[in-house]
Amino acid sequence: MPQVRPSTAAHHTAHAADLRPGWRALRASLVLVWWWTAAVSLWGFHGISVDLLSGLGQYPLWISHTLIAGGAAVDLAIGLWLGWRPSRAAYASAGLAMAAMTLLATVLQPALWLHPLGPLLKNLPLAAALYLLWLHAGGHHAPTTAVDADADADADVNAAAGPASAAAHTAATRRSA
Repeated sequence: MPQVRPSTAAHHTAHAADLRPGWRALRASLVLVWWWTAAVSLWGFHGISVDLLSGLGQYPLWISHTLIAGGAAVDLAIGLWLGWRPSRAAYASAGLAMAAMTLLATVLQPALWLHPLGPLLKNLPLAAALYLLWLHAGGHHAPTTAVDADADADADVNAAAGPASAAAHTAATRRSA
């Protein structure tokens, strides 16, 4: 017996309404991460923040202070951007900044990847969260059920193949269900 699909628009609207608090909570948690990182970087200005830069070798202290202050300013700016003007550009910028800082930390302190609390490894789920928010900000959604994934696959094929082929694909898919 063929599976009856709910109206795609109604289905997605219902899911969007159900997930709205989740999207806000996800974004708020990322804002907190960026703000907290800025504050902790400045708090440890003469301690752990400088120690993390020790992989650069011997250099004047003003260089490390400049790098720390610059990194904290970037963290604060991204946190503010994500908090007050969330957009695809904000999520992409946050992802790029996180990737750059992760790469720098990897070069300076590669042992952080082996740290039991995973300070660099935690950037992987943060990157995934930024990607999901980036998709959501563009009007896309992550499939939550097999029906959603099926509808997404149909839409992808329809968009790529053109109207005539799309109708044939959709009819064939419905006959095989």
